[in-house]
Amino acid sequence: LGLSFIIFTCYILASVITAFIAFILTKLNVNIGAFGPFALVICVLLSCTLLATVITKVRVKSTEKNIREIKDSLSRMAAGDFSTPINIKNKNTEYQEIIDAVNTVMQELQSVTILKGDFVKNFSHEFKTPIASIKGFSELLCQNRDLSEEEKYKYYCIIRDESTRLSGLANTTLLLSKLDAQSIVINKEEIYIDEQIAECAMQLYGEVEKKNLDVQIDLEHFAVSASKELLKELWLN
Repeated sequence: LGLSFIIFTCYILASVITAFIAFILTKLNVNIGAFGPFALVICVLLSCTLLATVITKVRVKSTEKNIREIKDSLSRMAAGDFSTPINIKNKNTEYQEIIDAVNTVMQELQSVTILKGDFVKNFSHEFKTPIASIKGFSELLCQNRDLSEEEKYKYYCIIRDESTRLSGLANTTLLLSKLDAQSIVINKEEIYIDEQIAECAMQLYGEVEKKNLDVQIDLEHFAVSASKELLKELWLN
């Protein structure tokens, strides 16, 4: 509540109380003398001051408590803890909107933190798999000199494919880190969608052949203004 509204409310309450006291004194035939009206005015002012002081003190304590809780929540956010929302309900609409906005931000950051942890865990596993394959088949080639040419070729192909896969994972990680840090510069240029999709299909020819798929591309010849690198990642994914 604003200070002026508190004072106005207290003045009304004090006036009502004073009028009630004067009414009781009149009913009891108490002679308040010549200084009666002045005394009543003083009584109103004192009552108003007392009530304003009490109500203001209560409101200030409540506001200080809310500010402390918001400050503690923001401090936890700064430290990376987004699990505890601000548990305050306020009748002031604008004040409550600020609290709700902060809680929404905390929920979003908590979700991002969980997703980031899952991403790191899953991606570390994805990196380990091709590395283990490369290491295992390399050791097999080094230790076993009696392998046939066909076996050697097969193992070399596995090492090549796993190396390509590892390189792709590294490029994807780099791209994601750039996007996450918003440090990537989006250089837009005119790109023909049908040509780029056909190029990506050719790039994935090995995967298509393994699965015995027949890919036929029949697209309109049209261009868009976009990032060639990011759009290519979209088609490949």
